Amino acid sequence: MISTSSWYFRTRSAHSAIKFAWVLLVALLAGSAPAAVTPLFDGASLAGWEGDGAVWRVRDGAIVGGSLDGNPHNAFLASRASWRNFVLRLEYRLVGSTGFVNSGVQLRSQRLAAPDYEMSGFQADIGAGYSGCLYDESRRKRVLATAPKEVVAAAEHPGEWNQYEMRCEGARIRILLNGRQTVDYVEREPGIALDGHIALQIHGDSKAEVAFRAITIEDLPADLVPSPAEILGRFADQPAPTAPAEPVTWHNGHFVLAPGETVVFAGQENLVRAQRDGALEARLACACAAARPRFRFMAWEGDTVYEQWRDLNFGAWSGQLEAVGAGVVVAQFGQLEAFDGTARLPAFTAAYHHLLDQFAGRARLVLVTPMPFEGPAGPHLPDLRARNGDVAAYAAAVRAIAGQRGALFVDLMAPLGQRPADAPRLTDDGYHLNGAGLDEVARLIAAQLGLAPSPAADDPALRAALVDKNRLFADCWRPANWSFVYGDRVQWPFAKPAADQPALRTAFEQLRPLVAERDARIQALVAGDAPAAETVPPPPVTSAPEAPFPTPEEERAAMTVATGFTMTLVASERDGVIKPTQIAWDERGRLYIACSPTYPHVRPGARPADFILACDGAAVGGTLRAWRYAEGLTMVEGLEPGDGGLYVCDFDQLVHLSDRDGDGRADQRRVLLSGFGIGDTHQLINSLTHGPDGSLWFTQGLHAFSRVETPWGVERLDQAGVWRLRPRSLRLEGYFNGAKAGANCWGVAFDDHDQPFHKSGDRPEGYWSTPGLVHLAHPDDYHPVGALFRSPAKTTSLDFIGTAALPEDLQGCAVLAGFFASTIDLHRLRDDGAGFASQELPKLVTSATKVFRPVDVSMGPDGAIYVADWCNPVIGHYQASYADAQRDHGHGRIWRIAANGRAAPPRPALTDATP
Repeated sequence: MISTSSWYFRTRSAHSAIKFAWVLLVALLAGSAPAAVTPLFDGASLAGWEGDGAVWRVRDGAIVGGSLDGNPHNAFLASRASWRNFVLRLEYRLVGSTGFVNSGVQLRSQRLAAPDYEMSGFQADIGAGYSGCLYDESRRKRVLATAPKEVVAAAEHPGEWNQYEMRCEGARIRILLNGRQTVDYVEREPGIALDGHIALQIHGDSKAEVAFRAITIEDLPADLVPSPAEILGRFADQPAPTAPAEPVTWHNGHFVLAPGETVVFAGQENLVRAQRDGALEARLACACAAARPRFRFMAWEGDTVYEQWRDLNFGAWSGQLEAVGAGVVVAQFGQLEAFDGTARLPAFTAAYHHLLDQFAGRARLVLVTPMPFEGPAGPHLPDLRARNGDVAAYAAAVRAIAGQRGALFVDLMAPLGQRPADAPRLTDDGYHLNGAGLDEVARLIAAQLGLAPSPAADDPALRAALVDKNRLFADCWRPANWSFVYGDRVQWPFAKPAADQPALRTAFEQLRPLVAERDARIQALVAGDAPAAETVPPPPVTSAPEAPFPTPEEERAAMTVATGFTMTLVASERDGVIKPTQIAWDERGRLYIACSPTYPHVRPGARPADFILACDGAAVGGTLRAWRYAEGLTMVEGLEPGDGGLYVCDFDQLVHLSDRDGDGRADQRRVLLSGFGIGDTHQLINSLTHGPDGSLWFTQGLHAFSRVETPWGVERLDQAGVWRLRPRSLRLEGYFNGAKAGANCWGVAFDDHDQPFHKSGDRPEGYWSTPGLVHLAHPDDYHPVGALFRSPAKTTSLDFIGTAALPEDLQGCAVLAGFFASTIDLHRLRDDGAGFASQELPKLVTSATKVFRPVDVSMGPDGAIYVADWCNPVIGHYQASYADAQRDHGHGRIWRIAANGRAAPPRPALTDATP
């Protein structure tokens, strides 16, 4: 028998056995045995290949191309067979003297008709400074993904044999050079072929020769990603009715719904807010009760008539509307577009017509104008009223488009523009509707559609039911963790079934009957009937039943703390701490803990259940008192006190929570920004912190494609990067767009000279951020410029030591959370030319248990180091099923590390301070 603790405290041999079992489990979760590996070169002939025999030949067991006497133009040796998804492995050796000494391996390519010696498609480049890069040969004719120069310099052996591995899986292409990954690229441009031939290249204009050997291919399933119909099936309401042969219009210009008709809303953030408020839908549902309609919100923050960004393989508008049986589309555009001024009105009109063409084939249209901007709610916000002339011009354009297309027209511009100057505010920031604004706009839309008001529309039970239904529909139409089910990470175990839980794709589809159930419940409430009870799934198990979880005392006993330091428990699951993601302190010395027991995915139909724990007496010498400050959050991965409350990263939103009645619990929620990406829940916006400039800094990861509406326009950040928000003006800027400084950015900290540094959890390194804080759409790769804090294993989150409560030799050092190796790391910075270099110091904490998972470190008000311990044997997001029984949902710890013999410095009376 294995003792209670020995499952966690393993010997090396036991660890090896479990590692083997884990590899086997991953293979089983993948659902199939490894694919067969097929040689593409027999070592003696060019059988299976076609190309110019004067250029390509076999010599010494290798395919050789080109000549040291010169190559007049490109030449390719192409496979006769073609592939879609595969792993190609080979060895290459490139030698040359003059010219562009370069070669490459074509992937998913086609031979051109003219000139017939050229190929078109993806190329894994070789030589001339481009080894490890991904190039688009003869098509877009540009480098698609650049290999980090320092990786290539360390990995490649010029003039010698090198190993090349190219993995093509759906839209994703990865290149590995001698075992080091150089490129991880996802193709997002429509119309780019993802199948084709393999070819070997020798570049023209050079005196060079290339050789290839050990060429093998591992053929992967052709359909890694579900079919378009299966993808749309995640939210489809019914078998789609046949689309009408002619464009549909309104009968006599009246808003009358057919029995059971579905109304779809398309537009920008104000319609997303309407989805989460219920006022608009309540008025329409009550006024059209006899038709028993259904309503589906398909609005998205940052949408414009020019672009409606969606995740990879999301599906076209026509398919989405067909999937829900849409008969009516209510569209509102022009608000964001007005930021471009009137010079772009012709482009707006053309693009809106093009978008409406996608709607009108099967649905009648209601076009709603943009609304006038309000004055600023604070002195630092822009006065958007200066743009109202432009908004009026766009509203007039919408009126003209509605007339041309026989659409119903709703004018918000005129009635809202006539409101008295002292009328209650309708927006939070001059632009985005608050609760009063959502009610007023709902009233105006219903009235202009000729719908009679109904007292039932104000029923709190109805409004709550509408919001709940819309949440469930959004969870299957716009789901989290998209990349693992329909995107570029489908090959990973995360979306696979586990224990008694289905595959994540099935989990999405299980929401459909729950949405239908809520529809019936809403219709009963509208009719005044007693609604049926709701189906609410049980919460996930709190921990793996086959492995007793170590107590805090057992976990602490497995830790080794550096000499001269003491590590003590501050709070644990006994106090309500569950899966902590970030900790922060307010001016009173109160500790706040972001807790995410629902991570990594909310079970189908379950309501948001993440929370923030508040703790008094957490610093040394206090008696701990803990309570839930806020509940009902989703995948909360960041928090920071400020402005009389807490700033919180709540899934796709940045919100501010505050306690108005003084009972210690948040009772006011204000959405600051919305539209942050949710393609992968371990890469959501995270790790809020104030900078010395008063800005809020936070980060996001690789699959967070964010489109965020602000009073200054739309800000976008594709993939991983760093955000800076000025809270008073709502100025938002994103840096390192395209994951140019880490693929899973997690945490920002400032040294004593106010220099920002950020960490990325996908790698050992973090970054000196300052040189890269330029707001660019396409920045260069930053890793060679600012990489620091390298250690043997991945780390995440950081803070800087600057307190008399810790030893003098650690002042200015960075402390990092070593989640991967269960350590607390220290690094010392030193000046290095115009930048910095870092030196790893001995570990502050090591652990013999892999339950210790530090994910945040923070200097406390007493000068000690505080650690948020995720406390979970499973730390990888990709490597285990979302429902794996080993993913703990019931534990979490906060630890305190203090220097022996050093008193806490006196704390300033921050509560008495004034701005």
